[in-house]
Amino acid sequence: PKERVTFSVLFKKQRPWEMWDAVLERVASMPGVTAAGGASSLPFERPKLTFRLAPVEQDQAAPITPISGYAVSPTFFATAQIPVVRGRNFDSSDQPESHRVAIVNERFAKTTYGDQNPIGRMLRLRSERDTGSTDLEIVGVVGNVVQARIEDGVLPAVYLPYTQAFGQLNVMVATRRSA
Repeated sequence: PKERVTFSVLFKKQRPWEMWDAVLERVASMPGVTAAGGASSLPFERPKLTFRLAPVEQDQAAPITPISGYAVSPTFFATAQIPVVRGRNFDSSDQPESHRVAIVNERFAKTTYGDQNPIGRMLRLRSERDTGSTDLEIVGVVGNVVQARIEDGVLPAVYLPYTQAFGQLNVMVATRRSA
């Protein structure tokens, strides 16, 4: 069994993910550490991001339900033991200038697409004031986890690569249990 330790990092720099990459790499190389990943919010924390998303093919006048959103490192899912069940994880190709991508949880995929494969489908991320939007391609589906409160159960969730969604990074570290 692995133990988990968490801490927060906030870099107010032009390209903060470069510093986050360095922190995660350094932490992962420490003795006794088996994995290190980062997310804007960790399980059992209220999400710091809320997205207004809709499938691109959905009628633009249809109401949009806010969805919990998380900016995560490519190593987050493995560190948190959340399986990628379809498609791919984030990787080094997912940069700020790259094509915008997203990973959704199984609950979001089932609620939004039923039994259809969500991989390759497009989501429209709308700004809070409807002043613009960004399209995101779904590249992966991850297992469901309770994010905020056990009483809420599993809610639909959308994950973005931390290189494409900026803010604070909470680091989760998996360690070997000492004897």
